[in-house]
Amino acid sequence: MKISFSSDSAARAAVTIIEKYGYTATAVGTLVCTDCPGLLAVPAISRAVGLHRVENVQFAGGEDGARQGLDHANSAAGRQRPRSCPTSVA
Repeated sequence: MKISFSSDSAARAAVTIIEKYGYTATAVGTLVCTDCPGLLAVPAISRAVGLHRVENVQFAGGEDGARQGLDHANSAAGRQRPRSCPTSVA
């Protein structure tokens, strides 16, 4: 899963939270790449960092429709799709 945040500090805070649950997470600027399941990551990030700091979420796998919807919403808001994750994190 890839999650982009509004700031580097919010991304680093999300990495700390995700790692406390025993999952791998890496922040590259405002982009966090993790193997944490979305149903765990989203509520944990919401409580600790706040969903208002989340700019985009991309799930691995066949969520093309959802991804296209996010891309459309982000392009309408003037945002770009998150950069790629490092190859060491899925």
